[in-house]
Amino acid sequence: MDAVYGKFPSQAHFHIKKYSTDSLPVSDTDAMKAWLNQIWAEKEAHLNRFYDKGYFDGGKESRSKQPIQTVIC
Repeated sequence: MDAVYGKFPSQAHFHIKKYSTDSLPVSDTDAMKAWLNQIWAEKEAHLNRFYDKGYFDGGKESRSKQPIQTVIC
């Protein structure tokens, strides 16, 4: 809700993981649900480690040093 009032965080952290479409169980609904639940649980564990350490797995040195520009339309 802060963004609605123009309050934005000073930093944003991203961790992006790419999954091959060949690895997705698209033909089985129950398998897809189980896969999504597993991925969600992994994401939550990953976030908890980030909150504890202050950086994503791979160490501080793996963080990108590229600045992100603010774009206002």
